[in-house]
Amino acid sequence: MPHIFRTQFLYVLVTERDDDKKIDTSLRIVYWQDDYDPNGGYFIVYGQRPPSLKTGEFNPYRVRCSTIEQVAHFARRVVSSDSEISVELHQFDGLNDDTEDALNVDWENTAENGSSELVAFDFPLVLDKNGKSYSPFRPSLRKLLKALTESETV
Repeated sequence: MPHIFRTQFLYVLVTERDDDKKIDTSLRIVYWQDDYDPNGGYFIVYGQRPPSLKTGEFNPYRVRCSTIEQVAHFARRVVSSDSEISVELHQFDGLNDDTEDALNVDWENTAENGSSELVAFDFPLVLDKNGKSYSPFRPSLRKLLKALTESETV
């Protein structure tokens, strides 16, 4: 019988909203401490998209990044430059079965699982000097990712 462990950690949630204000892309970013990693740990980006009427279901994915800059560049490339973005800091607190996969996280919260939003930043579109709209979320994303590397839930 598999063990189910109580799991607590901080993560950053980046959501991209389409023109109808529906979530188009969500990225959950976790910093996993690793004493054997030369950087002290690594980031895993858990990506997800809703089903598409044109292409059907999307499979969730996981990407490993070593640095804050790699995560910021990845996020910038997979979310649309002209969409509204929100960046949030959460604490995951729940039951999680990672016996077969150490990076597995059951994001679908049940009555036993919970996630607390600690802070959220919404970034409406702004115009650059050339009149092109963009979402200026990367500086806040970098700050929250830095917070992940410098803190631990207890």
